[in-house]
Amino acid sequence: MALAPGKPAAYGQGRHGPGSPAPGAGCFGRVSAGPTVSEPRISVVVPAYNHERWVGATLQSILEQTFTDWEVVLVDDGSKDGTRQLAEQYLPRFEGKLHVLSQANAGICRALNVGVGASRAPLIAIIASDDVMLPQRLALQVAAFEAHPNAAIIHGAALRIDESGRVTQDMRGTYVPARGACFEDFMFGRVGVCAPSVAFRRTLWEELGGFDERYRTEDVPFLLEATSRGHELQFVEEPLVCWRDTGGSLGKSTATFEADAIALRERYIPRLPPALQRPARARWYRYRFRMAALQGHWRGAGRYLTDSARGGYLWRDLPHYTVTVAAVCARQLLPMFLYRKLSALARPRVG
Repeated sequence: MALAPGKPAAYGQGRHGPGSPAPGAGCFGRVSAGPTVSEPRISVVVPAYNHERWVGATLQSILEQTFTDWEVVLVDDGSKDGTRQLAEQYLPRFEGKLHVLSQANAGICRALNVGVGASRAPLIAIIASDDVMLPQRLALQVAAFEAHPNAAIIHGAALRIDESGRVTQDMRGTYVPARGACFEDFMFGRVGVCAPSVAFRRTLWEELGGFDERYRTEDVPFLLEATSRGHELQFVEEPLVCWRDTGGSLGKSTATFEADAIALRERYIPRLPPALQRPARARWYRYRFRMAALQGHWRGAGRYLTDSARGGYLWRDLPHYTVTVAAVCARQLLPMFLYRKLSALARPRVG
């Protein structure tokens, strides 16, 4: 059954998404420090859940931005720890530019819709409550939107950090950045986007009806829907964010998002030209097999392999499957840094 995306709540005089309710509906505990300021150039939306340990670093990184015409809307998604309380301790430092909202736990897509609906700027930057902005992020993205008026989404390079904040990897070179109108490239895994670096125009969010709350993950459905409608992306070469690898992200769980993956397959493959739909299904089965195997979900990996064979995809795609099996073995045997380097070299050729 098709479900419409949830409608965002709002505060003050913020713009509302299409069909959104009156300000404050669906959220509680709205807090701001000082009077409402004039409409900012860009709004930063921070979905937060059980990140008491890291949310302070996230907020501090926003305060340290070289571009200053911004506001922040943090939406606590029913955290069970002190995430919201710690965020509220930062209110005096933001001098009216931080707004803390709370909702019962409803997932990241709902939190984002509440946050974007409560914000006021024409540009929106997203940052998770465990990631960190580098000081030039907002300045570079605002400039990129000005330089590329046809771009609906601007993303950029990123650094990977561990739980303590130590940089473990410069992610440049590990994927081909998405540029322009690239729906087919997304569907075949030829290009990528580092989700914590994404910023977009409010008009895009309004056109798409918000983040689709049918899904547990926010970035892939949003990007696929945008690109399938012909919207363009542009890429900033400099690192914009530090993405914190905590080792326990829901986004890494094959089991958690299997239903999402199947739904996305059935929704977006038919939007490809007919000649590309069968190759896209073959690639989908191979990708799901690889992800399941890399995460040790051997039963799921076996099921994808069996389904691929039954659909007639396995034998036609056997060279790629051979490389995929080799990648799974390499992941078990090689140091992580070497595995990542080999994967980055192979991905543009194999997908």
